[in-house]
Amino acid sequence: MKIYKTLSWWVMLTAMALLISCISRVQSTLSPLSTLSPVSTAVSPIIISEVTHPREGIEVIVITNISNSEQNLAGMALLNPVTMEHAVLPSVTIPPGGSFKVYNGPEAGKTNEGIKWLDEPVLHQPGDYIVLLNPAGRAIWYYVNP
Repeated sequence: MKIYKTLSWWVMLTAMALLISCISRVQSTLSPLSTLSPVSTAVSPIIISEVTHPREGIEVIVITNISNSEQNLAGMALLNPVTMEHAVLPSVTIPPGGSFKVYNGPEAGKTNEGIKWLDEPVLHQPGDYIVLLNPAGRAIWYYVNP
């Protein structure tokens, strides 16, 4: 009976050591997007470069082309992951270094540039975020409110 207890402990310890080694290997290969510096077009040529709140209740989401060639936004979308509301972006070609603006807020429709998305801002607290989706619906960029 004593040999079975010793064998059971040995099997359990071996399994735990194997599990820990597998987990540590997986964690060491993961690297968050925030460690990319400077921003790389290998991740996406189109990013959410900034979000500003110029006035109370107004939010401006700036989508920027960081590549050296023109990029079209056709079929891309912005997603509010909390409410699952999204806005499909229009077929607009952004030149290298150029940007496109999306406005949120009650007076957001009173602009001649960009588009209006929501009647209120999305980013309220630090850690709130919005997602840029490619035409296939895959997340290509996350903007986290600092």
